[in-house]
This record gives sequence, C-alpha cells and structure tokens, in this order.
Amino acid sequence: MNDNKLEIFTVPEFSGNAYIVETIDGNFDALWTAALLKNGAVDDARFAWGIIEDEVIINSVLGSNERTVITDIRVDDFVNLLESV
Repeated sequence: MNDNKLEIFTVPEFSGNAYIVETIDGNFDALWTAALLKNGAVDDARFAWGIIEDEVIINSVLGSNERTVITDIRVDDFVNLLESV
C-alpha cells in the first residue's frame, strides 16, 4: 500500500461496516468506521465516519485474518472529509 493512502476494508464479523486504521509512525492510533451501503459502497457522507472506542471491537477488527479491502483513500482526502464535519 502507498504511504499516502489508507485502505478502506471490512471483516466478516462486522460485514456491515467499513474500517480505516490510522497509524502514527507505524503504530496504531485509531480505528475509524463507516457504514457499508447495500450496494457495497462506503457511506462517505460528511457525518459517516467515527472512531471506535470499544476495545473488544478494535481487537476483533485488527485481529481478523479475513480482511477484505474495498478501496483506498488518499490521506489528504480522508483528512479533508473529517474536517468538513
């Protein structure tokens, strides 16, 4: 993966959600989530993305061996999306 892009992915256990792992210097910082629409697209509306704080969900998502990458997003585009909220 390009360092200037973030993967948007899903895992079977929480297949109705898309995720982005935010890292700082290669270390986990935050897990972001947004809903997956019925057509499999990510809901990228202004208020769609939020941070998960539940450690059980974070560990389940990060520990999943069945990650499906949906697409990627440029870091700058993701930051702009979050700042537009």
